[in-house]
Amino acid sequence: KASAMLPTLLLAALIGLLLVSTWAAVTGEEIYKEVLEGTDIYEDEKLQAYIVKLGEEVVAQSEMAGEKFTFTLLDSPDLNAFATRDNYVYVNRGLLNYVSNEAQLVSVLAHEVGHITRNHVRGQEGQAAGAKILSTIAAVLSGSNEVYEAGMAYANSLIKGHGRRNELEADEAGAEYMAKLGYAPSEMISMLSIMKDYESL
Repeated sequence: KASAMLPTLLLAALIGLLLVSTWAAVTGEEIYKEVLEGTDIYEDEKLQAYIVKLGEEVVAQSEMAGEKFTFTLLDSPDLNAFATRDNYVYVNRGLLNYVSNEAQLVSVLAHEVGHITRNHVRGQEGQAAGAKILSTIAAVLSGSNEVYEAGMAYANSLIKGHGRRNELEADEAGAEYMAKLGYAPSEMISMLSIMKDYESL
Protein backbone atom coordinates (compact mmCIF):
# COMPACT_ATOMS: atom_id res chain seq x y z
CA LYS A 1 0.00 0.00 0.00
CA ALA A 2 2.83 2.39 0.90
CA SER A 3 4.62 1.65 -2.37
CA ALA A 4 1.41 2.34 -4.30
CA MET A 5 1.21 5.77 -2.71
CA LEU A 6 4.85 6.61 -3.50
CA PRO A 7 4.23 8.06 -7.01
CA THR A 8 1.45 10.27 -5.60
CA LEU A 9 3.68 11.37 -2.72
CA LEU A 10 6.52 12.21 -5.09
CA LEU A 11 4.14 14.17 -7.32
CA ALA A 12 2.84 16.16 -4.34
CA ALA A 13 6.38 16.92 -3.20
CA LEU A 14 7.38 17.95 -6.72
CA ILE A 15 4.38 20.28 -7.05
CA GLY A 16 5.18 21.76 -3.65
CA LEU A 17 8.80 22.40 -4.55
CA LEU A 18 7.71 23.95 -7.84
CA LEU A 19 5.37 26.34 -5.98
CA VAL A 20 8.12 27.38 -3.57
CA SER A 21 10.67 27.94 -6.35
CA THR A 22 8.12 29.93 -8.36
CA TRP A 23 7.32 32.16 -5.38
CA ALA A 24 11.03 32.54 -4.56
CA ALA A 25 11.60 33.81 -8.11
CA VAL A 26 9.09 36.68 -7.65
CA THR A 27 10.98 39.95 -7.17
CA GLY A 28 10.14 42.98 -5.07
CA GLU A 29 9.74 44.96 -8.28
CA GLU A 30 7.11 42.50 -9.53
CA ILE A 31 5.25 42.76 -6.22
CA TYR A 32 5.54 46.57 -6.52
CA LYS A 33 3.85 46.46 -9.93
CA GLU A 34 1.09 44.23 -8.55
CA VAL A 35 0.52 46.59 -5.61
CA LEU A 36 0.22 49.58 -7.97
CA GLU A 37 -2.27 47.69 -10.13
CA GLY A 38 -4.59 47.61 -7.12
CA THR A 39 -3.69 50.92 -5.45
CA ASP A 40 -2.39 54.13 -7.02
CA ILE A 41 0.53 56.15 -5.74
CA TYR A 42 -0.73 59.18 -3.80
CA GLU A 43 -0.37 62.19 -6.06
CA ASP A 44 1.51 64.62 -3.83
CA GLU A 45 5.14 64.94 -4.87
CA LYS A 46 6.19 66.93 -1.79
CA LEU A 47 4.62 64.42 0.59
CA GLN A 48 6.11 61.52 -1.38
CA ALA A 49 9.56 63.15 -1.23
CA TYR A 50 9.11 63.72 2.52
CA ILE A 51 8.35 60.01 3.11
CA VAL A 52 11.38 59.02 1.01
CA LYS A 53 13.64 61.47 2.91
CA LEU A 54 12.56 60.16 6.31
CA GLY A 55 12.83 56.55 5.16
CA GLU A 56 16.34 57.03 3.82
CA GLU A 57 17.37 58.69 7.09
CA VAL A 58 16.15 55.60 8.95
CA VAL A 59 17.99 53.24 6.57
CA ALA A 60 21.20 55.25 7.08
CA GLN A 61 21.07 54.31 10.79
CA SER A 62 20.44 50.62 10.10
CA GLU A 63 22.65 47.61 9.37
CA MET A 64 21.77 48.04 5.69
CA ALA A 65 23.00 51.63 5.38
CA GLY A 66 23.97 52.38 1.79
CA GLU A 67 21.60 49.81 0.27
CA LYS A 68 18.76 50.87 -2.01
CA PHE A 69 15.29 51.03 -0.45
CA THR A 70 12.09 52.08 -2.24
CA PHE A 71 9.54 54.02 -0.18
CA THR A 72 6.08 54.52 -1.65
CA LEU A 73 3.07 56.47 -0.39
CA LEU A 74 -0.10 54.71 -1.52
CA ASP A 75 -3.48 56.35 -2.12
CA SER A 76 -5.34 54.15 0.36
CA PRO A 77 -7.46 55.41 3.29
CA ASP A 78 -6.46 52.46 5.49
CA LEU A 79 -4.16 52.90 8.48
CA ASN A 80 -1.42 50.57 7.34
CA ALA A 81 2.19 50.22 6.27
CA PHE A 82 4.05 47.12 5.09
CA ALA A 83 7.34 45.88 3.67
CA THR A 84 8.09 43.37 0.92
CA ARG A 85 11.17 41.66 -0.42
CA ASP A 86 14.02 43.58 -2.08
CA ASN A 87 13.69 46.50 0.33
CA TYR A 88 10.29 47.91 -0.66
CA VAL A 89 8.34 49.82 2.00
CA TYR A 90 4.76 51.05 1.52
CA VAL A 91 2.81 53.59 3.59
CA ASN A 92 -0.91 54.24 3.11
CA ARG A 93 -1.94 57.91 3.07
CA GLY A 94 -4.66 56.98 5.59
CA LEU A 95 -1.97 56.41 8.20
CA LEU A 96 -0.99 60.09 7.99
CA ASN A 97 -4.40 61.06 9.43
CA TYR A 98 -3.45 59.32 12.68
CA VAL A 99 0.10 60.55 13.29
CA SER A 100 0.40 63.66 15.46
CA ASN A 101 4.11 64.33 14.92
CA GLU A 102 7.09 63.43 12.76
CA ALA A 103 8.47 61.00 15.33
CA GLN A 104 5.37 58.80 15.06
CA LEU A 105 5.70 58.68 11.27
CA VAL A 106 9.39 57.83 11.60
CA SER A 107 8.45 55.06 14.04
CA VAL A 108 6.28 53.42 11.37
CA LEU A 109 9.02 53.66 8.74
CA ALA A 110 11.63 52.41 11.23
CA HIS A 111 9.43 49.44 12.14
CA GLU A 112 9.03 48.43 8.48
CA VAL A 113 12.75 48.88 7.81
CA GLY A 114 13.30 46.68 10.87
CA HIS A 115 11.28 43.90 9.24
CA ILE A 116 13.65 44.05 6.27
CA THR A 117 16.91 44.32 8.21
CA ARG A 118 15.85 41.40 10.43
CA ASN A 119 15.01 39.35 7.31
CA HIS A 120 11.39 38.80 8.30
CA VAL A 121 9.87 39.34 4.86
CA ARG A 122 11.38 36.31 3.12
CA GLY A 123 11.19 34.24 6.30
CA GLN A 124 7.40 34.56 6.56
CA GLU A 125 6.96 33.70 2.87
CA GLY A 126 9.08 30.56 3.26
CA GLN A 127 7.22 29.42 6.38
CA ALA A 128 3.84 29.79 4.69
CA ALA A 129 4.94 27.87 1.59
CA GLY A 130 6.62 25.16 3.67
CA ALA A 131 3.51 24.69 5.81
CA LYS A 132 1.36 24.13 2.72
CA ILE A 133 3.78 21.58 1.29
CA LEU A 134 4.03 19.56 4.52
CA SER A 135 0.26 19.59 5.00
CA THR A 136 -0.29 18.44 1.41
CA ILE A 137 2.21 15.59 1.74
CA ALA A 138 0.67 14.52 5.06
CA ALA A 139 -2.79 14.49 3.46
CA VAL A 140 -1.55 12.38 0.53
CA LEU A 141 0.11 9.88 2.87
CA SER A 142 -2.97 9.52 5.03
CA GLY A 143 -5.56 9.96 2.29
CA SER A 144 -7.43 12.29 4.64
CA ASN A 145 -8.54 15.88 4.09
CA GLU A 146 -8.90 16.21 7.87
CA VAL A 147 -5.16 15.60 8.27
CA TYR A 148 -4.52 18.41 5.76
CA GLU A 149 -6.79 20.82 7.64
CA ALA A 150 -5.27 19.91 11.01
CA GLY A 151 -1.76 20.28 9.59
CA MET A 152 -2.57 23.70 8.16
CA ALA A 153 -4.16 24.87 11.41
CA TYR A 154 -1.07 23.80 13.37
CA ALA A 155 1.32 25.35 10.83
CA ASN A 156 -0.64 28.61 10.83
CA SER A 157 -0.44 28.77 14.62
CA LEU A 158 3.33 28.39 14.39
CA ILE A 159 3.53 31.12 11.74
CA LYS A 160 1.44 33.46 13.90
CA GLY A 161 3.81 32.77 16.79
CA HIS A 162 6.77 33.71 14.60
CA GLY A 163 4.78 36.75 13.43
CA ARG A 164 4.43 38.05 17.00
CA ARG A 165 8.13 37.52 17.61
CA ASN A 166 8.95 39.28 14.33
CA GLU A 167 6.80 42.26 15.28
CA LEU A 168 8.69 42.61 18.57
CA GLU A 169 12.04 42.33 16.79
CA ALA A 170 10.98 44.98 14.25
CA ASP A 171 9.86 47.25 17.11
CA GLU A 172 13.23 46.79 18.84
CA ALA A 173 15.19 47.52 15.64
CA GLY A 174 12.96 50.49 14.79
CA ALA A 175 13.33 52.00 18.27
CA GLU A 176 17.10 51.70 17.93
CA TYR A 177 17.09 53.51 14.55
CA MET A 178 14.80 56.22 15.96
CA ALA A 179 17.06 56.82 18.94
CA LYS A 180 20.08 57.17 16.66
CA LEU A 181 18.20 59.86 14.73
CA GLY A 182 17.35 61.71 17.93
CA TYR A 183 13.65 60.79 18.11
CA ALA A 184 12.07 59.52 21.32
CA PRO A 185 11.44 55.75 20.96
CA SER A 186 8.42 56.25 23.24
CA GLU A 187 6.65 57.73 20.19
CA MET A 188 6.69 54.24 18.69
CA ILE A 189 4.68 52.99 21.66
CA SER A 190 2.20 55.84 21.12
CA MET A 191 1.86 54.94 17.45
CA LEU A 192 1.43 51.23 18.22
CA SER A 193 -1.32 52.14 20.67
CA ILE A 194 -3.10 54.21 17.98
CA MET A 195 -2.86 51.35 15.48
CA LYS A 196 -4.10 48.81 18.04
CA ASP A 197 -7.13 50.99 18.82
CA TYR A 198 -7.83 51.30 15.08
CA GLU A 199 -7.69 47.51 14.67
CA SER A 200 -10.08 47.05 17.58
CA LEU A 201 -12.60 49.36 15.89
